[in-house]
Amino acid sequence: MEKIAYITSGTPVNSTLLLAALLDLELQQAEIQTAIDQYHFSIPLQVQKKPGHDGNLRGKILQFRFPRHAEPPQIPLAAVIEKVSQQADQSSVLEILTTLVETGAQVHHTPTAQFIQQNSLPFQTLAEVIGFTHGLRSLGIEKLFCGALPLPVSASANPAAAWYESAALSQEILRQNQCLVTPVDQDTGWVTPSAAALLVHLAVFERPAFRLQSIGTGMEDQAAKGALQILVGERQAPAKPGNILIETNIDDMSPQILADVTVRLMEAGALDVYRIPIQMKKNRAGTRLAVVARPQDEERLAEMILRETSTIGLQTRPIEHKYRAKIEVKEFKTPYGIVPVKLKYSQGKVIQASPEYETCSALARQHQIPTLQVYQAALAACNPWAEETETSHQA
Repeated sequence: MEKIAYITSGTPVNSTLLLAALLDLELQQAEIQTAIDQYHFSIPLQVQKKPGHDGNLRGKILQFRFPRHAEPPQIPLAAVIEKVSQQADQSSVLEILTTLVETGAQVHHTPTAQFIQQNSLPFQTLAEVIGFTHGLRSLGIEKLFCGALPLPVSASANPAAAWYESAALSQEILRQNQCLVTPVDQDTGWVTPSAAALLVHLAVFERPAFRLQSIGTGMEDQAAKGALQILVGERQAPAKPGNILIETNIDDMSPQILADVTVRLMEAGALDVYRIPIQMKKNRAGTRLAVVARPQDEERLAEMILRETSTIGLQTRPIEHKYRAKIEVKEFKTPYGIVPVKLKYSQGKVIQASPEYETCSALARQHQIPTLQVYQAALAACNPWAEETETSHQA
């Protein structure tokens, strides 16, 4: 089973509510504190939560306290990027901040390097990004999903708004990443830039079916009247992708060239290549070329077939080995040398043995004897082995 989470994206959506919802899912404040402290910003910070309610809705309110600062401190962007870049295991945090900064520079028509030197970021925003990213891992959430995000229909300039709070920045982040959005009035609550950057990197914009186990509700203080929920549950883990069968029919190629293509496809990484004689239209003899490929090799091998054969089209379909025997290769000593033998198991016992042909052939030439003689010697050498169970072999 796969543990997943789904964000019910009402209004507003911000990084404070996202992290508060994880706290309501039993993420511990101490874990957030530890995750933030590892960046060594030297700014004392206290992570606090308190119960929140709105009618029948209950949840957690997140609060940050900065004992040495009357106002929430700001950190120069250059220092933020430098500190985060030094944490090798926090690549997702760096990617989120990079999206936020680079898109901010574009919105303000400023070179990125200059934008970084001229601007700062609230330490609270940075702490929320770090805390949410770490919190997903800490809670064991393997995949995060999200619905359409509330996007303000108007992003008119607001001289009082800081760059990291602008609706225009949220719009541009969501536009560049082609996210699902729901238009809303700007004064009704919308997705903030930090939340937009978090979700474009961490979430998949789909509505999954899953068995609900728990609900975390993040709430703002009573004056703001905002709430966001994260639903957590399990779903059947997606089946691992099988291999791909690539097929085509050919009736106008030299058999010698087709044989060479077969060898080249194997050398290029095909798992198997075989040819089947077929009868094509107008009673012409033809050949069906079939290639078994890994999913990541499908496009490359398909292009190779189109390039090196006369076919003008290919068929592909996924294939799956539902039933597969256990195979092990073990070396056996014969009077002519060491021969690798492929052993096939069923219910813990060897039921078939196949000596490696190339090795048998090479030893036969070396000793000037028939290949079959070496092959039979290898079978004789592994016969006692075939009587043993897999368990006794491992012992």
